[in-house]
Amino acid sequence: DTKTLTAVAPILVEGQTIGYIMLHKDVNVIYSSYNTFKTLVFISLIISLIISTVLGIVYSGYFTKPLEIITNVANEIRKRNYKVKTGIIRDDQIGTLAKTIDGMSVEIDKNINEITELESRAKELVANVSHEFKTPLTLIRGYTMNLKDETIKPNEEVYNKIINNTVTLEKLVNDLLDLGKYQSGKITLNKEKLDILQLVNDVVGDMKSLASNKKINVEIIDKTKDGKIIEADYTKMRQLLTIFLDNAIKYSHENTDIKVILDNKKLQIIDHGIGMAKNELEQIFNRYYRIKDDEQGYGLGLCIAKYIADAHNYEIDIKSTKNSGTTINIIF
Repeated sequence: DTKTLTAVAPILVEGQTIGYIMLHKDVNVIYSSYNTFKTLVFISLIISLIISTVLGIVYSGYFTKPLEIITNVANEIRKRNYKVKTGIIRDDQIGTLAKTIDGMSVEIDKNINEITELESRAKELVANVSHEFKTPLTLIRGYTMNLKDETIKPNEEVYNKIINNTVTLEKLVNDLLDLGKYQSGKITLNKEKLDILQLVNDVVGDMKSLASNKKINVEIIDKTKDGKIIEADYTKMRQLLTIFLDNAIKYSHENTDIKVILDNKKLQIIDHGIGMAKNELEQIFNRYYRIKDDEQGYGLGLCIAKYIADAHNYEIDIKSTKNSGTTINIIF
């Protein structure tokens, strides 16, 4: 009456079947093993489900919480709040994403501040330029009307004043045009072989009158062995040297010396003028930047000089001390 599972195999002797082996297994034992196996599988599934649920909750928080923070920060940036940060530091892709978002917010905030400052300087420049235009134009108009009405007689002094004011206007207009061209990248260099010493002599010769008015002696010191020939645009390099030498004379005290030293690696302009503080020195190449209490410039010259140097792949290094003077190095 016992239910069994029976397996039968023949007994072969010289190809003849002489009998059979029959193996019987109680089915109840098989069912018992199966039920035990089923129970173990069920328990394993329950345990796996519990573990996976716990791990799912843990990892869900591990991944979704920082993503939620990053999303909130991105929304804040979209609302133009560029001070917000994720504060997430991790060595994985989420950490890299968070670092990128934080870096982006810092850069945007920095750029916004620069744009705001630039707009402020631009407005100040417009006001200053308007004033600078108005003064010489008013003088030219006044002298011209007086000449027409014969209120004053034509003389050399009147003509010189009209010419000087016209030159001032021309210089200001040229500076503005040059800055616009450099910023748009529309300036092309007509490079040729230049004797830098001859170029220095030309610029110093142009500045003699301005220097003599302040009793300033401009000394040229040539330390090159056989002269220095460079590949450069003569007009642009002359403009660059004029800007630096003009500033050196303009901001030097009367009865002082300015040295222009040339060697094979660089050109130095050393003055003993008012100098600059460190925070001023860091900003002098910025557009529209003017040293505090400076009423002589427009914040354009040094910016243009930097563009010219960069176009020639020359480096400009400036060292200055307040009330002690400035040293300008143009490194070829």
